[in-house]
Amino acid sequence: MKLSEMRDEPGAIRGLRPGAGAAFVSASIRVPGHLGVLVAAIGWLAAGTGVGAELWQRRFDFREEWTVREWEPWHDLAPLRATAEGMELRITGGDPYCGGPRLGLPGILPVWLELRLWSEQGGTAQIFHFRDQPREEDSVRFDVPAGQWYEARLPLPPLSPDTRLRFDPPGTGGRCVLEHLTVIERRVPQPPAWPVPAEPQLAAPVVEISAGRMALRHGRAGPGDFDLQVGGVRMARGHPHAWLGYQRGDAVRWISWDGRGGPSQSGGSGSSAATGGAEVWMESGRTVRVRARLRDPDGGQWTLEQAFQGSDEGSFRVVVRVGCDQDREVLHLPLFWLVAGPGDAGTNKQQALFAGLEYLEDEPSSSTADLLPPASNRQVPDTAKLTLPLSVLVARDRYVGVLWERAGDEVAAVFDSPDRLFRSGGHLMGWIFPGSDGRLRDESNLLPHGPVRLAAGQTLEWRGWILGGEGSTVVPAVQHALRLMGWPALPDPGLSARDYFRLAARGWLDSDIRQGDLFRHAVWPGFGPQPAADAAWTMLWLAGRVEDPALARRLIETARAAVARVPAGRRNQQQVGHIRWPVPALVFGDGLAEARSAAELARAALGEFEPDGSLLYKPRPGGPDFARTHFSREASGFMAERVAAVLEAALWTGEPDLIAAGLEKLEVLDRKFQNGVPRGAQTWEIPLHTPDILAAAHLVRAFVRGYELTGEQRWLDRARYWAWTGVPFVYLTRPVPGPVGLYATIPVLGATGWRAPVWLGRPVQWCGLVYADALWELAEHDPQGPWARLARGISWSGVQQTWPADDRARGGLLPDFYLLREQRRDGPAINPATVLLPAIRAYEAPLAYSRCVVRSAGLRLHVPGTVRVEVNEADHLVLRVEPWPKEPCWILINGCQRLPEVRRDGVPVEVRWGRDFEESGGRLVVRVQGPTRIELRHWR
Repeated sequence: MKLSEMRDEPGAIRGLRPGAGAAFVSASIRVPGHLGVLVAAIGWLAAGTGVGAELWQRRFDFREEWTVREWEPWHDLAPLRATAEGMELRITGGDPYCGGPRLGLPGILPVWLELRLWSEQGGTAQIFHFRDQPREEDSVRFDVPAGQWYEARLPLPPLSPDTRLRFDPPGTGGRCVLEHLTVIERRVPQPPAWPVPAEPQLAAPVVEISAGRMALRHGRAGPGDFDLQVGGVRMARGHPHAWLGYQRGDAVRWISWDGRGGPSQSGGSGSSAATGGAEVWMESGRTVRVRARLRDPDGGQWTLEQAFQGSDEGSFRVVVRVGCDQDREVLHLPLFWLVAGPGDAGTNKQQALFAGLEYLEDEPSSSTADLLPPASNRQVPDTAKLTLPLSVLVARDRYVGVLWERAGDEVAAVFDSPDRLFRSGGHLMGWIFPGSDGRLRDESNLLPHGPVRLAAGQTLEWRGWILGGEGSTVVPAVQHALRLMGWPALPDPGLSARDYFRLAARGWLDSDIRQGDLFRHAVWPGFGPQPAADAAWTMLWLAGRVEDPALARRLIETARAAVARVPAGRRNQQQVGHIRWPVPALVFGDGLAEARSAAELARAALGEFEPDGSLLYKPRPGGPDFARTHFSREASGFMAERVAAVLEAALWTGEPDLIAAGLEKLEVLDRKFQNGVPRGAQTWEIPLHTPDILAAAHLVRAFVRGYELTGEQRWLDRARYWAWTGVPFVYLTRPVPGPVGLYATIPVLGATGWRAPVWLGRPVQWCGLVYADALWELAEHDPQGPWARLARGISWSGVQQTWPADDRARGGLLPDFYLLREQRRDGPAINPATVLLPAIRAYEAPLAYSRCVVRSAGLRLHVPGTVRVEVNEADHLVLRVEPWPKEPCWILINGCQRLPEVRRDGVPVEVRWGRDFEESGGRLVVRVQGPTRIELRHWR
């Protein structure tokens, strides 16, 4: 249960009235035999603070006219008005907000923010807290339902006395009424001096089990008394003396499972003495069981059970259960700790992964290279930010990691590399109660904002696997994890192919993406209308897929008008989608001129490389230096985008110098970044250091092109590797309830300009769709891989996220980002091409573009449809072409060494120099209409 689900009345979060000095939190407890039992729990702000008078607060009661006069309508709001229900905000534009006076806190204090409001329109409300200027990173968001009173209680960081608040109501029109807004001092539970994880006591007799190349040795001392070996090297160990903490009256108790106690805190005077014992035994030769019992100082009987079961595929199945026979207000309850990489490896590593949050080489987690504090601190993150419940460490060419079953937000995952929380000398992975849902705790804190009740007799259960194996990167661990958990079911796109194609057609024709014969990249300030050849050809393609004759006529007429606005010879370049196929030249003609333009652009791109083949990031004049936090001015994704573009042009034009130069740059790319992390593909706003799914897309595309041009297996192997590096950016377990989640893709593990927006846990599907497009291409050459399934899932998530037809301005368009917990679209509305092109393959519709390399003939074919080679002899090639346009169109062939003889359906074709053929690149264009048999002779 989330805070937003605990209601006394529709829209109201259950809680004490301001001044009572308490916060209500909750936990979803997994109970064997009664899954899904929800136990509400009261957590006090701090021990001994049950009296509201002890806490500073400032209350704005907007039912009072004098209070309303303290606030001002700063933007897109009519004058504020006091009513009997509260302050009325009438929204007059798309970006409404108002501001209040300085709060006058008595010092720098962390606070709770409580408010109650009613809004005619639903959506996301936002509160900025600032001294001089509002900043995105100094704000909190919360979702507000339409047409009902709603209460929210939000933790804010320490604020200074001169802090001001800005309130942004939800929606872009109508009324919003704010009844009150109260700022209350928030007492923060203080952590103890955590014990450093001790070495396990592996005195004889030791219980040992194996799983593939892994061995687990467990001592008799109790929970955490174990170590793990991979290939004969110790790679991890437990935490034998981990503390649990709970609050009792005015005291906080800290105890460990072996009965050792910590200090009694928060004014308590009682002893922390506890008694405990444990037993460890082998069962059936493959399972180690641990049972520990602990009687706490207040008479509660705690029980912890752990089971480790070995398997042949190289993993240990782990099940943990814990509970108490009395109610306990829990601040910290560890279920399982793993300290990875101690001993010889220490804090060094080759790579590490906390899927969705960290993708590391030998560098610290929670660094400021990609984000500034507090967002950089992600040791105990909101569980919705985890794309895959997997944490991994790679050192000494071995990996060890943990994969676990998600069960909502009741258990929080912990990751710190190196371990700065416990100072173990290794890397910390753990799972603790209470959980982390983005509001229950700060994402760097092992303690929540207030304790959570574990009800008497209830049992927490955690299930997972310990993984281990050999490898120098995290990729083998990701593959291992997916073998264990399996690929998730594909999402339901919610629309049939026919219905989605109709929606995409409406997006081009009727949304605000279109202005006459011109089209925007996105509906948002700064994106002006422009000529768009991809709008033209995709509308023609859609005209053949929709069943409404009137709609088909509109598509054809608009497409003809749109292409007329695009300069001839530049149609392949004049496209507004994120995914661009070279289809315009094949549908509308001028293929030879388009090839000359492509060669010109590719040679200009080659001029950006250094003499040694490297590509250095250079900041824009007057702009930020996005390389200032990176260890280099180079990055894999930054270089791969240019290399892929050169190879794409080489494949299209057939120019021998471009082929040679592109492959030379591919060699440099591979040498510099082999087995690395995909980084740095979005340096218009994202730091060069930042791990990036778009970088994975460019890398896959570059190496697929290298394979297509050469047939060398090593390039296909590299494409596979980089495809796997994109997998941790894809939600492969459901992050939140609701239809959108599975196969949604986060763009980067960082923030725009290091600050905001923070993209962790926030899908930006257009980046994933570019990756999916690259996966579709890889799947053509590696059909046994998971690439088609993964690409289809990403594509269908894109369809799910598309604005529906009832949104007049944005129907058929893709939101720039999606808010998972709110299940709401937001940001710029992107043109239909970005979803449509991958969706064509996902729906198994007739292909709009095919590329075929006939390596033995030295020819490369480009077709607006499909092509099949029927005869491939020494001097005789027969092709069966199935184009989708109903009108005449063209195929492009390059690699001819001389003017060839061409027959079309058995009839000789006159091939003219300069119009149909040019010697540069050996390029030939052949006009076709409908299914056509093409014969070539004497091209060598």
